[in-house]
This record gives sequence, C-alpha cells and structure tokens, in this order.
Amino acid sequence: MHVYRQLWSFGIPLILAKFIQKLPDMEGASTSGRAKPLASVELAKHLLHFLWVCDEYIFKHPRIRLQLSFAILVMMYQGLRPGEFIECSSQRGLNEGFTYQDFALQAQPGSHGEKRRWVLQITVRLRKNHRGNQRDK
Repeated sequence: MHVYRQLWSFGIPLILAKFIQKLPDMEGASTSGRAKPLASVELAKHLLHFLWVCDEYIFKHPRIRLQLSFAILVMMYQGLRPGEFIECSSQRGLNEGFTYQDFALQAQPGSHGEKRRWVLQITVRLRKNHRGNQRDK
C-alpha cells in the first residue's frame, strides 16, 4: 500500500484540518485582508530613471524597455501585484497575463476650451481568487 494511502486511512487530513482551525488561537494567524505596501511614486521614478538613463543592458528588442516601463507604471498606479500582470508562479504554464486586448486608449473631448484628455482603460482579468471568473472577461 502506498504511504499516502496509509496516512489517509489514519485520518491525517482530519488532523491537519483541526490543526489549521486552531492556528488563529495558537499563532494569531488570520485570513482577513490587510493593506500591503505598494511601490511609491518616488520608487517608480528611480526605477524608470535607471531603466532609461543608467541601464547598459541590451535588450533583444528595443520594444522590451518600453513595455517594462509601461508595466512599472501600470502596476504602481493600479496597485497590482506582478502575478496579476504577468504569469503568476502559482499558475505556471498557463501563459496568462495582460494582453493588448486588456488595454483601451480613449480620447475624451475637453469641455470649455480645454484640450482633450487621453484615458487608458485597463481590464484586470487575473485578480487573485477571481481567475477564470467569466464576468471578468
């Protein structure tokens, strides 16, 4: 008999479930949401400055530097984690991430003599715990 089946027959999953239920009391563990630090505007400025002024790396294609800059700005302004922007390590092999169809650039006419404004609409399909949710697509 396989070792896993032996452990299963001894009720290990039940023991593990009871242990997990006791974690909040024992260790103060919590599954509630909490604020997480995001990159500040100053940090993004430093990253972009380095990328465009100081970085000596030669990318395979010049477009990559522009895409990387765009990714830094979008993640900063939208508060996205890298796993929502590119392939997440927990979803490895699915090759999911933002695509061009997730971005819509719209021109909004200015009112009372103002210049028109450009607005970038971003569709976030890969939020944590919402992957594969049909209403997000």
